[in-house]
Amino acid sequence: MADRYWVGGSGTWNTTNTGNWSTSSGGASGASAPTAADNVFFDANSNVGTGAFTVTMATSPRVCNDITISGLDGAMTLAGASIGLTVSGSLTFPATNFTRTYTGVTTFIATTTGKTITTNGVAFGGGVTLNGVGGAWTLGSALNIGTSTLTLTNGTFDTSASNYAITAGIFLSSNSNTRTINLNGSTITLSGGGITSWDITTSTNATLNAGTSTITATGSAPTFGGGGLTYYNVSFT
Repeated sequence: MADRYWVGGSGTWNTTNTGNWSTSSGGASGASAPTAADNVFFDANSNVGTGAFTVTMATSPRVCNDITISGLDGAMTLAGASIGLTVSGSLTFPATNFTRTYTGVTTFIATTTGKTITTNGVAFGGGVTLNGVGGAWTLGSALNIGTSTLTLTNGTFDTSASNYAITAGIFLSSNSNTRTINLNGSTITLSGGGITSWDITTSTNATLNAGTSTITATGSAPTFGGGGLTYYNVSFT
């Protein structure tokens, strides 16, 4: 495992470009592109001066362990047409100076516990998938993926004791893998009308801790695949 810091302003994040990666914040470029085991950082030394810059992901998916974007002193855009991002660890986006325009699926594949997903109000443009045997992810802020699908294939998903809200088109976890869903007191708003908005139709090996949560399905004729599990508040609008 190594650390990779983005430097030099705008550039392409692919498997071969070394002109924008350093082993230290603001250090010399020339480091290899990050692998799935490497931590990736974008900070105040990632741009040129305080200018705006764009990091364009290419050769889907881009991979890393933790991705931490913080302390930016110029506007950063993380771009990529239909390009996905696969995160082996945790993800942190900042609340300011940051725009996400990449449209691929963001996939979390940790196989250990203690991972966090903190977007600070930045919405994802594509689906979010949690798929790591033994992995566990806790929200560090509200999660918004618009009308896309939030999928739990393996592992544990926790909205946290802070009861962070979820906005998505569909929640999907209909399989026989071992998985746990801790909803605490969160509000989950699903807009996938006309289809199964909440889909745990196959609930084998699923544990749902509903807490005092509220699941609201909106839109035209949404359906609810509850899988025989016990819920708290469920609302169809």
